[in-house]
Amino acid sequence: IWINPWREPFKVTDFNKPLADLMQEPGFKARLAIAKALDRDLYLKRAQFGRGVPAYGTINPAMGYFFDDTLGESSNQRFDLAEAQRLLAEAGFPKGEGFPKLQMLTIPSNRRESQVVVNIL
Repeated sequence: IWINPWREPFKVTDFNKPLADLMQEPGFKARLAIAKALDRDLYLKRAQFGRGVPAYGTINPAMGYFFDDTLGESSNQRFDLAEAQRLLAEAGFPKGEGFPKLQMLTIPSNRRESQVVVNIL
């Protein structure tokens, strides 16, 4: 999922700074909340029929040596619905109130996968 970082409510002024500084920005909190709300294991089960490996970054298993299969345990993006709700509230959207409707742009061949993502979120 790609979320435009230049538009509200996901706007981030600059990603080139420490995580502690990024965590002060409501846009970053909203982006992280969505990442934490996406249950990647459930996505794989429903959209890919159980095939695949949950992704927490841009390095995939095909990259062999560089792939870290323990990243899911330590990633800030790992599934945590309670933390996602807390972050969304801190970003100014308690219980999702006032959060704008998201639009999923996809292609026909990815329709099933897109519907699964929408249903999870």
